[in-house]
Amino acid sequence: MTIREQSTSAQGWQREWEERTDHIDTLIMRYTRRCGELTSDRVQRLTDELRLWFDQEVPHINYDPDWQRTKCDPHCLQQLLAGRLSHLLADNRLYISVVEAPVVEE
Repeated sequence: MTIREQSTSAQGWQREWEERTDHIDTLIMRYTRRCGELTSDRVQRLTDELRLWFDQEVPHINYDPDWQRTKCDPHCLQQLLAGRLSHLLADNRLYISVVEAPVVEE
């Protein structure tokens, strides 16, 4: 990769992410169907799966220092995921059902 390509990609992980939001939404929907419910552990697993998928889908993005920082910060990735979940809810493609978690006494 040339310096110019590195410079361009260093500013482009958000653009690359936005270009793939339809596919990201599909991955989220498949995951929620497969799991049936989202707990904090499952949201973390979904976040990890999205990070791995994005790294594989856009291998040149690994040259982007901003992406390196973002993917190492779980809160940033969870904010991206929350944005996609919010979008899916607004489009009526995803519904939330509230179920109280069982209380585990120690």
